[in-house]
Amino acid sequence: MSTPHTRRPFWLFLSGATAQQIGMFAVPSTLIYLLFDRARESLAEAGLASMTVVLLSLVLALPIGVVLDRVRRGPALVTTALLSAVTLASFAVAGWLGQITLPHLLPAVVLVPVLWTAAQLAAQVYLPTVVERGRLTQVNAVVALAGGLAAWLLPLAFTRPDLMLALAAVAFAGCALLFRGIDVPEEPAPPRTGWWREMTEGVRFVWAHPVLKAITVYVVAAALLEPLLEELAGSRASVATGINDLAVPVGAVAALLLGRRVHPFRLAWTALLATQPFALLLAVAASGRLAVLWYGLGTFVPWAGATAAGVALLSHRQAITPPRLLGRTLAAMLLFAGLATMAASYLQVVVLGYLAEPPSDPMPPVTVQAWPVVLVCAAGLVAAAVPLYRARHLAESGRAADLMGAGA
Repeated sequence: MSTPHTRRPFWLFLSGATAQQIGMFAVPSTLIYLLFDRARESLAEAGLASMTVVLLSLVLALPIGVVLDRVRRGPALVTTALLSAVTLASFAVAGWLGQITLPHLLPAVVLVPVLWTAAQLAAQVYLPTVVERGRLTQVNAVVALAGGLAAWLLPLAFTRPDLMLALAAVAFAGCALLFRGIDVPEEPAPPRTGWWREMTEGVRFVWAHPVLKAITVYVVAAALLEPLLEELAGSRASVATGINDLAVPVGAVAALLLGRRVHPFRLAWTALLATQPFALLLAVAASGRLAVLWYGLGTFVPWAGATAAGVALLSHRQAITPPRLLGRTLAAMLLFAGLATMAASYLQVVVLGYLAEPPSDPMPPVTVQAWPVVLVCAAGLVAAAVPLYRARHLAESGRAADLMGAGA
């Protein structure tokens, strides 16, 4: 039963994490845009900066996870929020004054994504300390809902990067203030055994447990196949883009409503097996009036299901992983997903170069060469959920937590 002592940290964390998601809407791509537009850099230099950001975030993921398993998570959240607020506020002021310069912009383009990787991991690691396990899914769903609504609504109100950065700075300042008010005891850090050993321990932990391994297989497959599927169907589904932007909020609401009644792992594999087959509609859709309907269903339903499953799987990992290993575990999965996303970008180049689809028609039918690729990608997303279904008995019986405790 909740008490005033437990409710206050819960609401402070929920409000702080929501503000964090709103602040993170000013994604690094906004800074890349400023680098290209205001600092008058070439497209090649902006692309190089974007690639550097991605690589640096991946390289530093595991070290960040080690740091979060060594330090107190509350102060880490406050520190990352304050640094983000100061950095973004400086750009908002410089933008209004027309004084954005390359020496000011370039370090921030590299610093901000690293800060946000640390902030997101810190929030996910800190949550099980603040909230009881039965409410993890609800909190993660509300945070995902805030991020989805911000991405959908804020562009309607603000079209200037300066205003977006100012709004993000205010959100991060509020985030720091809210997290500062949380005062809950944290489990002490274990003895340090060296950076390399602690990093590899997190990777081994993920692959040694059948439930975490099944989650990792799904995450990697989704990161590899979804971008290619979206690229092949993007021009065809452009008419339904406004509706598809609501997929993340809808999936988050579904997780919020079902999270109290359904085990998180069951919610995850059920949502995936029920929604991912709709992606097969992209392979059989033809041109004509009904094409918009098939393309809309083939993208909206899988995205909403993947969002609900992502919220549930994150909550399950938080519940079964030992607290002082959670940072490295989440960082390892972030690293695997990032590597798969990079591989997906090269796969897109190869596949799209092979298909060489003419861009003249804004909504062409699936060509003879393209539909087998769409079919394979859609079937792969469905197959990626099968390992979760096979591990369901271990996860839902509670044995996963016992195995994780024994492993720790």
